[in-house]
Amino acid sequence: MCYQHISTFRPSLLTFKKPFNDSSKAIVFTDRCIPNLSNGTLTTSILYSINNHVYELETVLPLGAHYSRDDTIPVPDYNEYTNKVRANEVSLIKGEWTYTGNAKIIKLVPLRDSEFRFLALSSNGSIAWFKDDVSLPVSTYDEESIDSGIVVDITVSYDGKRIAKAYSDSKKGQHVTVMDNNSKAGEIIHKFKVASNAGVIKSVAFINENIVATASDDNILRFWDLKGESFLTPKWTLDFNSNDSNLECIDSSPFADTLFATGDSRGNIKIWDLRTITSNEEIQEGSDGSIFTLEQHNNEGLSSIKFSKCSPSELITMSNSGNICHWDLTYLFKKGGSSEEGGTEDTNEFKEEIQNECLTFYHTGGSRRSPVNPKAKNTVDYHPFIEDLVSTIDNDGLITIYKPFTVPQEDSEEEEKEATNNEEEGAQKED
Repeated sequence: MCYQHISTFRPSLLTFKKPFNDSSKAIVFTDRCIPNLSNGTLTTSILYSINNHVYELETVLPLGAHYSRDDTIPVPDYNEYTNKVRANEVSLIKGEWTYTGNAKIIKLVPLRDSEFRFLALSSNGSIAWFKDDVSLPVSTYDEESIDSGIVVDITVSYDGKRIAKAYSDSKKGQHVTVMDNNSKAGEIIHKFKVASNAGVIKSVAFINENIVATASDDNILRFWDLKGESFLTPKWTLDFNSNDSNLECIDSSPFADTLFATGDSRGNIKIWDLRTITSNEEIQEGSDGSIFTLEQHNNEGLSSIKFSKCSPSELITMSNSGNICHWDLTYLFKKGGSSEEGGTEDTNEFKEEIQNECLTFYHTGGSRRSPVNPKAKNTVDYHPFIEDLVSTIDNDGLITIYKPFTVPQEDSEEEEKEATNNEEEGAQKED
């Protein structure tokens, strides 16, 4: 595997007295993107949280990582950036904020086209909104909970106007809360009650502006209709009936309002079309109506799924050990979910073909990573504008920014056709 760009750093200023592996961490890209034609570099930044603190850290890439114009791009000159860091590492910090609640930050969500810079989700389910140049939260939604075993997740609609929060507490029960993320930040719009015997909700996602989906460890997908009349039951449910794996994560495509993906504890990545689920009664009763099932390398359990914000066909999946698979679904969509011979997707040959064609890159941390010390969720992100650029943070605090070198599927198909034509021409000459 080759990289167009890869850089790693572990800021010493973020070193704490307690073991770093025990700290709560999260990472996301900002929308900062500043080209410098004079030295061939491109500056972007990440938001990085450690326990109750959030930092905006600057990082520099080669200009060619984003721009591929025909004219010559200067060879990157990192001397200015390197000298600045050596002289004073604090110069990397472009912003610093502190969450004043009693719980730790577990997830960051950048807010674009908003009066707020970002929001932070804490481990007890509270939410805090932050602005530039204001180090403390300017607004909060407090969740009163003393249960150390709660599980919580949050997602923001693609228009940025609403938040959906899934909350599981052994004492207070489970619920899905939809709230305002605009002028009345934190004001509750809907609150869906989840059955007391339901599994713990591990992940939540807006499928489109009207449908919120939750993935629970009882292997049931629940779909909640924001325009529905009843908030007591989901509009649709999908039961996997699996005894050897648990649902762990879900994410939806920002380009297609019916496309989403789920991941489980055995490394199964299922690609879904909401229209299939809503139009077939048999599937609603529990049959698997997914488009296809991909497999994480070595069937490692999944912690995160992220659809690309730049490409309608790409996504990444991160395993509990922190290894990341890059997928391009173009080949799968062209095949239409069935083999050329007319068979089903269950044929081993067809599965292997799709798996091999869709897996475009595999990023690992080598011997530094181990499933024994699982990596937390919310520690990987796609850049909103620079295609294929990924940020991730390891348990020991090492931050990695990378862009893989991949061959577009259209190019690989042309190469295969050309190779086939050459073989046929060679055979004809021999005859």
